[in-house]
Amino acid sequence: MAFSDASNTRLAIIAETVAGTTPATPAFQNLRFKSESLNRTFEHKTSDEIRPDGNVTDQALVGEMASGSISAEPSYGTFDDFYEGLMQSPFASNVLKNGVMQKSFTIEKTFGVGSGSEAYHRFVGCQIGSMSFGLTSKEISDLSFELMGLGGAQDDAIITGSTYTAANTKPVLNTSSHVSGLSLTGTGVTEGLHLKSLNMSITNNLREQAEVGSRTLAGIGSGRFELSGSTTIYFENNEAIDTVAAETALALSFTIGAAANEKCTFLIPKLKLTNPRVVAGGNGQDVMAEFDFMGLYDNTEACTLKITRAVA
Repeated sequence: MAFSDASNTRLAIIAETVAGTTPATPAFQNLRFKSESLNRTFEHKTSDEIRPDGNVTDQALVGEMASGSISAEPSYGTFDDFYEGLMQSPFASNVLKNGVMQKSFTIEKTFGVGSGSEAYHRFVGCQIGSMSFGLTSKEISDLSFELMGLGGAQDDAIITGSTYTAANTKPVLNTSSHVSGLSLTGTGVTEGLHLKSLNMSITNNLREQAEVGSRTLAGIGSGRFELSGSTTIYFENNEAIDTVAAETALALSFTIGAAANEKCTFLIPKLKLTNPRVVAGGNGQDVMAEFDFMGLYDNTEACTLKITRAVA
């Protein structure tokens, strides 16, 4: 018997026209990733019936959906579809702003199970519920997505007519040589930033839409688009802290990419810093200023987050 090896697992995605329906003869795009936890999930309820012998009468299957996460190292062009799903909006002239148009995917997970055989786990109606993006000094940048889907199934063969496009081979992006243009601007802030770390989290606050008569979801609802994060900055002056007390709105921007015209600029046009923390941790340590932040809707850019690709 040959056991399946995680190192040989394939993830492939295709956008759906109708949520929950995989396109016929699908042209899947192989996805670059470093770990995943996608699964078909089942919800059971245990009977509360009272028996004179003290035993449990039954356990009922009452719900089914798909959920999990995909963790990856960012590379140019790899996750544009997921960015559109997260932002619920399409790229227009290489600019993406958060909107309210849901986008769903079929995601196929393929395991090698020995003797040339493969097992296929498919998840339909998958939406990007949230994304976490991290920049830490002297590291490869970090990216993860949380997904919610309508359901799933297992198979021993590909969907008839399926094709698979190889993933691109663009370099993974590190925080030492691939990040530029980092700025925090606004009234009262004049110093450049020297960051130790920056973490950004975005959520669509997805919710299950269950219905009587079916154990699968009728749909997936979207809530408010929320962007939050935290940053650690080498302490140089009180400017950033002063913006907290003054409730000053700032803008945060950075560009990440390895080659001209293969970079993305992330812009949070309006945010407020919160919860400032400046401490002397001990002898021989730098004094660091730590902040949380919340992204807010900006009237000028008409969004909370703007992603621009193909940046020079």
